[in-house]
Amino acid sequence: EELPASFELISAYPNPFNPTTTVTLRVNQADEIAIELFDVIGRRVKVFGATYFPAGEHGVRVDAAGLPSGAYWIRATGTRHSAGRMVLLQK
Repeated sequence: EELPASFELISAYPNPFNPTTTVTLRVNQADEIAIELFDVIGRRVKVFGATYFPAGEHGVRVDAAGLPSGAYWIRATGTRHSAGRMVLLQK
């Protein structure tokens, strides 16, 4: 299996979502990575904790239950960081 060339957080699928989605994380070297969710004004609204990821591509489940509908930023941070935008549509 070919390893990713860089550290990258790929958009959520599905997006918009309700209330769970999966983001793809490409890791070019093993690292402990924290996943965080921010609202549009930059307040951190959810922390998914730091998890060890070996090099490769990983699906990360994001559960935004309890948060209001709206646009959010998701950020993955290890020795590097990457971010993406998601839209939550609560029923």
